[in-house]
Amino acid sequence: MTDILRLTIDPPGGTDPNDPSGNKHDFCWTQGQSPTTQSLSNGNFPRCICWGPGDRYKPGDTVYVAKHWKPVQGVSPGRLLNFHTCEPRGGYEQPDNPKGVSPLAGDWFSTGPDVEGDPGFRLGWEEAPYPHHYPLVPLVKVAEQMAPDKYGFDTAWEITLGRPGRVKVYVDGVLVQDRVGNTYWDGQLGYWLIEGMYRWDGMTEITTVEHVLAQVGRTPAECISDRPTLASVYGSVKGTRPNWSKVVVGTFDYAAFRYPASWGAPTPPTPPSVHAELTVAWGEWQNADLFKKWEKSNPGEAQKLRAYRAGGPRPTLATATGRALVDETAAWLAS
Repeated sequence: MTDILRLTIDPPGGTDPNDPSGNKHDFCWTQGQSPTTQSLSNGNFPRCICWGPGDRYKPGDTVYVAKHWKPVQGVSPGRLLNFHTCEPRGGYEQPDNPKGVSPLAGDWFSTGPDVEGDPGFRLGWEEAPYPHHYPLVPLVKVAEQMAPDKYGFDTAWEITLGRPGRVKVYVDGVLVQDRVGNTYWDGQLGYWLIEGMYRWDGMTEITTVEHVLAQVGRTPAECISDRPTLASVYGSVKGTRPNWSKVVVGTFDYAAFRYPASWGAPTPPTPPSVHAELTVAWGEWQNADLFKKWEKSNPGEAQKLRAYRAGGPRPTLATATGRALVDETAAWLAS
């Protein structure tokens, strides 16, 4: 069992007091600690995954990460799971690395310049070709999990350290991305793992996310048995006061986590996967406000999608939401 942490930005419009003045960063970061990671710089970096000489990992190893989270309020909290560069292990900030500070991340964007046509939960990969992300969960599915009785998402990550390396991401035990590419910057020897929510360009509304600290390990078994504890919480300010809050709203039973079958853990019978058959999900799409808005602004795509479900040819749609619905309809038709 572990604590479920509810993080809220209220009011939005904050700034990072440690960055140059004028920034618009709204964020709340939690840092964990556990024996499967390293604490560096006298605890300033309490949870690092490092592969330098004498470190716990080495190039070529696969890092296993399991992360549960649930959307509660707001539409675009930004970065949720951050494999940030680790200052004691190189490649931290410009001019050392002009490309960015996080080679890999789990992001939820619905609005703003970072959407790049794919709203929803995504794999952020700065070393990948522009626009640096791959969809994991479409926006309509993220929105469904905001209801109080919904469970949220179990995401599992297999990151093979290398240039090139490999990244696999599972959602509720289902493999949704499997990509080959550089998993760290040239000269980088560690990730600083931070979790919560972060928008570099600011949030526009009160935003709340619930999550539990990620499990980490060198093997699936080590990851599944990892029991991290909270080391620190910090975030943005508005004026002179923090504009974030952290409260414990319950406990999470790791036995309920939907790990990939290949990891060897028993798969719990509930909750249903977000990638379950569409006999129910299709009706939920038609009744969801987000789907209605998409259909209203894309009537031609919606008509093609309905025809496809009725037995017509598979359409090629322009919008990210439409493409996600086509993919899930294809899975349903094949089942």
